[in-house]
Amino acid sequence: MRNATVYIAGRSQEKGETAIAKLEEDTGNENVYFLKLDLADIPSVVSAAKELISKETRLDILLNNAYDISYFPKLIPSGVMTPEDGKTGQGYDLTWVSIPQKMD
Repeated sequence: MRNATVYIAGRSQEKGETAIAKLEEDTGNENVYFLKLDLADIPSVVSAAKELISKETRLDILLNNAYDISYFPKLIPSGVMTPEDGKTGQGYDLTWVSIPQKMD
């Protein structure tokens, strides 16, 4: 991770900045930034994508972390954890969200 530009994306700026401070301390890399992103909110996803595209010309590695199971209290019959209604704020199913191709 030396000299890599790293983005930590998440809903909580406070938690993101805590993770950034720890990463900087552990690696010495100061090229670590927070990207506000709520995967259950389509406009947030589009906004984060636009922000990243405006700052970077490429993405070499993407690491995804599973969500906190306590955040999604209902286990639906398929075995997938979802919020009670299983929908984003815009009414899309959280298990199979598809972002429209046009982001404006």
